[in-house]
Amino acid sequence: MTPETSKLSPDANQSMDRESRALKFLIDTNSLPSPEMAASGDATTPAAALNRLAGQLTHRLYVHPAACIDTSASKPSFKLHQHPNLPGKCLLLPTPPQVPPPFETVFGPAPSGTEEWLGHRLLAALAADAVDFLISADGDLYRKARRLGLERRVLTIAEAVALITDLSERPSSPFPNVEEVKAETLSPDDLIFEGIPDGGAVVLGSDEDSRSAWVIRDDRRNVTGLCIAGLDRLPPPLLGGKVLKVWFCRLCAQSNSSRFGELLLRALFDHGARHRYDWAHYRVPRGREALVQLLEDFGFSRLSGQDSSEELLLAKPLHPMQDEIGVPHPLAFHIRFGPTHFRMEDVDYYLVPVSPDLSQQLFPECESQRALFRNKRPFGNPIRKAYVSRSPVLNVVPGSVLLFYRTGDQRGLVASGVVEETIPSQTTRDAIRALGMRTVYTSGELDELCVRPVSVLLFRQALAFRPEIPLAKLIDHKVFKQVPQSIAKLDGEGLAWLRGFLAGFQSAPSSAQAAQIHPLPSPAS
Repeated sequence: MTPETSKLSPDANQSMDRESRALKFLIDTNSLPSPEMAASGDATTPAAALNRLAGQLTHRLYVHPAACIDTSASKPSFKLHQHPNLPGKCLLLPTPPQVPPPFETVFGPAPSGTEEWLGHRLLAALAADAVDFLISADGDLYRKARRLGLERRVLTIAEAVALITDLSERPSSPFPNVEEVKAETLSPDDLIFEGIPDGGAVVLGSDEDSRSAWVIRDDRRNVTGLCIAGLDRLPPPLLGGKVLKVWFCRLCAQSNSSRFGELLLRALFDHGARHRYDWAHYRVPRGREALVQLLEDFGFSRLSGQDSSEELLLAKPLHPMQDEIGVPHPLAFHIRFGPTHFRMEDVDYYLVPVSPDLSQQLFPECESQRALFRNKRPFGNPIRKAYVSRSPVLNVVPGSVLLFYRTGDQRGLVASGVVEETIPSQTTRDAIRALGMRTVYTSGELDELCVRPVSVLLFRQALAFRPEIPLAKLIDHKVFKQVPQSIAKLDGEGLAWLRGFLAGFQSAPSSAQAAQIHPLPSPAS
C-alpha cells in the first residue's frame, strides 16, 4: 500500500517559506543594555526593536549556553534567568560547535569562564555557520572576527535591526542627509555632547576657529551623529603640510553605526579633498574601540610614540605621499589614501551595467532630492558596498577597478569602485551572509537572483560622477563598441583614454572637478 502524500495548505507553505528565510542571530550578552535599562520598558531602544522585528519576521535570537553557566559556583549551573536584559524571545543555541584547535594557535589560550573564553565560543559558532550573524559591540571580538574573515557577520544591535528591516519587503527609511554647518552654530548643551567636560563648548570652538561640522538628524531633528573638524594650526610634529584636525566624532546608540559612521567620514574626506588638506588626524579618547576600528577600516593608523594615557592619536594621509607610494597592494593603497584615490596602473578594469533602480540604491548621491524622497527602498553604505552578479564564477581580484554604467534613462558612467573581495554564493542565505550590512537587496530579490549560483562583489566606492560620463563620449573614445549585458573586462586603446580621464580626479580637485565628484546629496530645503 502506497502511503498517501499529504498536501500542505497555502498557510502552511507560507509558514515553511518564512522558516527557510529565518536568520539566526547569536547575541553576545556582554553587549546588551543593562538590566536597569531593560527594566525601564523603553520600546524605542535598539534592543527592543530587535526583539519586536525578530518576532514579527520569524528570525531567531540565540544565546550561547556558555554565557549561561555560573562558573563562580562550586558546581556550574545555568543562569539564563539572571539575564533580564535578554530579548524575551531569546533561545539557547542548540548543540553549539566546539572551539577548533587553530583558535588557540591564532589567539592564544583563554582561561575558562573569562570573557575571552566565551568570545572564542561565540566566534566558533559563527565560523561553523551554526548562526548567520553575531550581535556584539566588543571591539576585541570584532578584531578577531576580522582575522577569521568573518567581520561582515558581526553586527551591533542597531545594525542587526537595520539589516532585518532592509531585507524585509517593508518600506525603509529615506537616505539620511548630512548637513554641513559652522560648528559654533550648534548648541553646546545638545545631548550628543553628554559626558564631555564643559559640554560641547571646547570642541565647537569660536568664530575665529572656523570649524566645520557635519550633522545627521533623526525625524525629530535630534542630532544622532556629529563630526567636527578644522585647520590644525599646531599639528603633531610627524605630520607635514596642511593638516585637518578632527575635534569630535560621535554617534548616538540608536543610530546605525556603520552606515552613519561612513556618512560622516565620507563628508570629512570630501571636505579634505575640496580644501586640499594633506592629512587628517584625531585624538580618540581611550575606550572608544568601535570608533578606533571604524577609523582604521578607512586608512587611519596610530602614530608611533604619540599616544597619551587618555588618548590615541590616529592619522590618515588624504592623498598619496611620495614616501608611501610603494604601498604594495592596490586595495591597501586605496584604503590608505582613498576613497577618491586608487591605483591606476597594473590593475584590471571592469564595466558593470546597473539598472536605474539599482543605481539609485547603490549611488543615491547621484540622484536629485526629489528622487531620493520618492524612494523608500534601503540604501547601501556610503563607501563599502556590494553588487550581486548572476555570473557564478568571477575571477575579479581585489584591487580591480569597477566602473558602473547606468542603463535606461541616463546611459553613462555614474561611479567607480575598488574591489575588496568576490564571494561565490550558492543560496540566498549565503548571499545574505556575504552582503551583511552592505545589502541593498530584499530577501525576495535575493531569492530571484539566487535560483542559480551568483557572485557577490564587495567593493569600496571611489568616485561618483554627476553628471554622468555619457555613452557618446565612451563610444567616441572606444571604451566599448556597445554596452555589455553583464560585467565585462575592459582593454584596448579606450582603456588608456579612460585611465587618463580618471587621473584628472586623482589630484586635489579643482572647483570644476569638485562639482563632478558629488559625495553627498545636499540637505532638502
